[in-house]
Amino acid sequence: MKDRDDLKRGKKIIVEEKESDKLIFRKLFVDDKDELIALIILNFFKAIKKKWTYPWNNESEGMILNRTTGFIAFMKYLKPVYLFLKKQSVTNDIDFAPTENQFFEVINNISLEDKDFTKDEYKPGNSGISGLYHKLIALSNFV
Repeated sequence: MKDRDDLKRGKKIIVEEKESDKLIFRKLFVDDKDELIALIILNFFKAIKKKWTYPWNNESEGMILNRTTGFIAFMKYLKPVYLFLKKQSVTNDIDFAPTENQFFEVINNISLEDKDFTKDEYKPGNSGISGLYHKLIALSNFV
């Protein structure tokens, strides 16, 4: 709310260093680098599509990867993956944008199979989102 009010009043938004790990795109947003934010998110979801092509493209009622449950769980998962890749980068540059292949290298080690992305496994709503997110974290080799 403070950012919105400051922007409406033409004030500059101040970004504190401690916020960068909590709000990974805040500095990019403040610096008006929306295209870079979009590129990062696009590369992340392209890697997901590459890893789990069938459930990503499957629009049947029982699949959740390309629905709200899958989307929100993976958006939450983007933060630890992004921070991990950023720490691995040589420059640790604020404009760091992992490629599709960099994201893929991280998620390719996750042992979830296409058949796991169903509403029977991850119920619609917060419980399914949380369950999938925690499963992704548990199966990640960087956490």
